[in-house]
Amino acid sequence: MMNANVLTQAQKVKLLQGRDMWYTNAFEKQGIFSICLSDGPAGLCQKAAAAKGVTIASAVHATAFCVPVAMSCSWDRALIERVGEAIGKECRHYGTQVLLAPGMNLKRNPLCGRNFEYYSEDPVQSGQIATSFVRGVQSTGVGVSLKHFALNGREHNRFYGNSVADERAMREVWLRGFEMAVKEAKPYTVMAAYNKVNGTHAAQSGALLEDILRRDWGFDGVVMSDWGGIANRPAALLAGCDLEMPGQVAARQRQLRRLARKDESIARAVDTSAQRVLTLVERCTQNLPDVGKVDFAAHAALAEQVACRSAVLLQNHGVLPLGAQSNVFAAGPFFVQMRYQGAGSSQVNPTEVDSPAQALEKRGIACAKSPEAADVILYFGGLTDLEECEGEDRAHMRLPEDQLAELRVLLSHGKPVVLVLYSGCVVEIPEGLAAVLLMHLPGMRGGEASAALLFGEQNPSGRLSETWLTDSEQSYCAAQFKSDSMHDVYAESVYVGYRYYDAYPERVRYPFGHGLSYTEFAYSDLEVQVADGKVIAHVSVTNTGKRDGAEVVQLYVQNAPCEVFRPKKELKAFAKVFLAAGQTQRVSLEFACKDLSYWHIGKHDWVLPDGEYEILIAKDAQHTELAQAVHVDGAHASCPYSQEVVQAYATPASDKAAFAALYGELPAEPDRLPLSVESPFRDYRKTLLGRVLWKVIACVLDGNVKKARGKAHTKDGLLKLKNAYFIRCMMPGASMRTVASSSSGRLPMGAARAVAFVCRGKKRG
Repeated sequence: MMNANVLTQAQKVKLLQGRDMWYTNAFEKQGIFSICLSDGPAGLCQKAAAAKGVTIASAVHATAFCVPVAMSCSWDRALIERVGEAIGKECRHYGTQVLLAPGMNLKRNPLCGRNFEYYSEDPVQSGQIATSFVRGVQSTGVGVSLKHFALNGREHNRFYGNSVADERAMREVWLRGFEMAVKEAKPYTVMAAYNKVNGTHAAQSGALLEDILRRDWGFDGVVMSDWGGIANRPAALLAGCDLEMPGQVAARQRQLRRLARKDESIARAVDTSAQRVLTLVERCTQNLPDVGKVDFAAHAALAEQVACRSAVLLQNHGVLPLGAQSNVFAAGPFFVQMRYQGAGSSQVNPTEVDSPAQALEKRGIACAKSPEAADVILYFGGLTDLEECEGEDRAHMRLPEDQLAELRVLLSHGKPVVLVLYSGCVVEIPEGLAAVLLMHLPGMRGGEASAALLFGEQNPSGRLSETWLTDSEQSYCAAQFKSDSMHDVYAESVYVGYRYYDAYPERVRYPFGHGLSYTEFAYSDLEVQVADGKVIAHVSVTNTGKRDGAEVVQLYVQNAPCEVFRPKKELKAFAKVFLAAGQTQRVSLEFACKDLSYWHIGKHDWVLPDGEYEILIAKDAQHTELAQAVHVDGAHASCPYSQEVVQAYATPASDKAAFAALYGELPAEPDRLPLSVESPFRDYRKTLLGRVLWKVIACVLDGNVKKARGKAHTKDGLLKLKNAYFIRCMMPGASMRTVASSSSGRLPMGAARAVAFVCRGKKRG
């Protein structure tokens, strides 16, 4: 085992920072080598060693799978484990030792710009899908980094926003998926989020990193920062954040060396964190399993398969599937140049890309020249990279106006119009469509997958992993996504996603778990028993239609009455079942009785209420097929809440006044002036010199976008445009400190502070 004692104190401090943007430091005389960290929730995004920033122009060619929101809509754990294994093999092929994935933050609002990179609004589904992905990747000897820990719910103000949540909601909802993945899959690393949690930067929160992650969950790996995500390095070190990325921040190294000589607690923390990093290096470089040669063709086929199984048929008025001889007219911006992945730091440079146009041509399908000449109109549309990108949240849920105008014209012809939708986020669905096939962002083989589903070669089997609202104003946190407040108040407490909308079904366009098929399924003979600390349900599922297909069996539990407010029901187990036409299969689902517990804020522990629970077998969160009551032995505990809180949250609520009674005094909005090294660049517009600086920065960024836009017709040009636009989106919310921390030493921290000081302005009265 590598031992940190072979290093000097100065070398240990250096080990706790990256060598550059993507690599750790090496000490080859001591046998300690550098390891590579790369993005990759939807495929490997390894930048070249010489790359200084987040650009992907020089990224290696890898398989581009569908985005994580699509993966979760497959509800297929075995399939997602295969995807993780394939990505892990490509990491080994190219020399990446740690994959910066998966993203596990829950979807709180449909307007979050990074929702395509997160799995679900439900912690159980997110935790189980992530566990499968992690197991697949780490089976190849490549480590993962669960991110972004924790409560990273929006892109606006993402570097310094403060997520304010009550203790119980954190334990039951926001941290639950992380807990499952940590305990069951044992990830090598966890990445601390940019944001603050209840007033403390996540990377500096001992409550999160030491108390919960390490002590309560038993995590024994490395905690790393997000890129440029540490505000106070000594505080982060003492809180348990081992590795600062990207690195080459000389002032931070000098500070730790100086403090380690004077402060024994800092010296011990340096030793502890250095040992953790060395253990990570050893795990990633020694005694690795033989994974063989990468079969990129097989991975491409897998990408197509997961795209097919993740697509969700949202609605269908008998028009799909199309016959092989169907007379179709095809239109829309993504027919010829399909949008297949999200925009931001994790874009993959794919080995190949197809399109729906190519897929139809391959099948010998000649599209009609006009809609007055077709039987069915296919429209391939959705969100562009300018409407949906890491770095900023969306302003609304509508499709682009030019696409809506095109759809209105096509609908006026009176022919059935099928919308093939490419989007990583929830959108408003226009009325009058004959069918809607949600492909999400389906990866590089999404064109083939789209055609296979439209023409019935594959049967849609995806189910939504988030509630689709009628419009964004129906969200319980809609007002916050219009606000520039530094505080995101999670006033809904435990009522997240369908847990909230159970009480307001009129707001829902498509419920959590929804998805149609080209066949039908029937449920029967539900049997439930409690034994050996588990609830076990057996149910028969029959494919009653004429096509082979797959059903997602969802088990929810209606909670027993108890002393605290609780959601009406919660997902506890699920299974994807593949059935031939006419086939019946007995399906078993189980979960631990302890999973029915709630977090008692007085005891700071889990309490399992004694009582009658209703086991619900459902097609989605609003449609129950079978139900059976069971008694679970537990305990009773005194209510830790005031009567005011109990009454306020007896039904799902998101009122700040009620939350203040639950949480305590809410934080006041901080002063935005004078400017400091932590101030976002959007605040620089509040001072004269700050406006000048921001205009210069914005001019350069806009110029990069304009230059890249002229070459967007090629694959590489499109990737460069996405990258330029991502940086443009992200920069208003960045600060001098985050830029300096992410610059790999090109912008010294002292210079960043000097710029902020010169631009600072005065506090306004």
